[in-house]
Amino acid sequence: MADFTVDSKFNSNAKYNRVVFSGDSPILEAELNEAQQIKEDQIKDLAKSVLSNGIKDLASISTSVNGSTVTVTITDTYFNINGVILYVDSLEKDVLDTETLYLKIKEDTFDKDATVKEYGNQQSSTNITNEMLDVRYASETTRRKQIVYDLDVSNSDGTYTYLEIGSNSSGVFTKTLTNFTVTHNSSKFYGVSSSGNDTYVVDTPVNYQTYQTGMTVLLNPDTSNTGACTVNVDGLGVKNIKVVGTSGKVDPSTGDIIANGIYQLIYDGTDFVLTSPNAILQSVATAQGDILYASGVNTFTKLAKGTVNQTLKINEAGTLPNWDSTSYSGFISEPSRYKGSVQSFDFVEVRINVGKTVQNGIMYTRRVDSATGGDSVILFGTDKTQSMAYQHGAQFESDLTMTVGEDLGVYEFNNDVYNSSVNAYLNEVYIDGDEIVLYFKLSSAVNEIELEYVVRWTVW
Repeated sequence: MADFTVDSKFNSNAKYNRVVFSGDSPILEAELNEAQQIKEDQIKDLAKSVLSNGIKDLASISTSVNGSTVTVTITDTYFNINGVILYVDSLEKDVLDTETLYLKIKEDTFDKDATVKEYGNQQSSTNITNEMLDVRYASETTRRKQIVYDLDVSNSDGTYTYLEIGSNSSGVFTKTLTNFTVTHNSSKFYGVSSSGNDTYVVDTPVNYQTYQTGMTVLLNPDTSNTGACTVNVDGLGVKNIKVVGTSGKVDPSTGDIIANGIYQLIYDGTDFVLTSPNAILQSVATAQGDILYASGVNTFTKLAKGTVNQTLKINEAGTLPNWDSTSYSGFISEPSRYKGSVQSFDFVEVRINVGKTVQNGIMYTRRVDSATGGDSVILFGTDKTQSMAYQHGAQFESDLTMTVGEDLGVYEFNNDVYNSSVNAYLNEVYIDGDEIVLYFKLSSAVNEIELEYVVRWTVW
């Protein structure tokens, strides 16, 4: 009769790789069982290292409510529980108010007479035919182990491993588990190059056995690159490092890789592509003074630096920047004067013919000294309602903003008031065709006053 009292002497902490059998000794059942468990343990370790505990798709869990009781149904999905990848075809459980729902699993041993449920699902109505007894031999020779699972609202049975699904509060079921995700230990792909140049050589903890499309390397270089450069990973051979710019894959520019930085390289089947953002930008802008702009979604384009006196503008389509080389021109007008008797606060009009039709602009002035007169710099608007009083006397500043048109005219006024006992206030200034019109009011009545304005006009 078969003896199943000794299963295996497997110890997970030993981390044996395999069992070696002797050629002239009997093979014990415990040794065969241990060989299986070694491989099973390796698979679990792999699953635990790359997958978090959880469910493949939370949408596989549905609920229905009857009063304060919630019926939870799970269909057609996978769970990861401590490295055990488990397929669940269909499970259902009523969860009362305040109860917590768990998925419970354990490894069971089945003999020739056991009822075996499909997938190990203890709620399944489908039984698998038990064929452990070989008809060629009268007695049982082997047994089987299976991961069995079910839903429960208790986690007190120490023979099971539990994964919390969620809990019910007054008829509202809140899921507490998450979709399992791939956990990525970046240190396994990290390598330091100590080659002393930009022919980089790295060894990674993962110890790649062959170059495969999509493989990742985190490079910590000891030297900055000086243009085209290469990498040799885990002794598999030299591969070019490239960056992707607007014209496709190109060699890196000098300084795309800086010593002691960390750079992600991804193998595309031919080259390692440097994915660091600064490399992408540097590969576009290669000269001092270049300007980068987004010419499309996630697409950078270089505008080469301009020349002396060029101005940066937007093109006529209003979409892209460009340099403008429009030349500047200007002239000085003849003096324009007002001379006569003025009553207090009378308005005096001075018209200055500039000889050209001008557009709207911006008006402002800088400080003016009352004793000697001075200069005020003004940009005009055609709307005379947009005006402000300016005192020619003491010192003054103001900021009057007006509509900006296509052309701007800069006007510098040389202002002399030939009666130092009177202050002249500039009340309005506007453009009338090819004339600049100024309205003044005076601080007191005088028998004779003379105002003189000269305009120096620059237009672009």
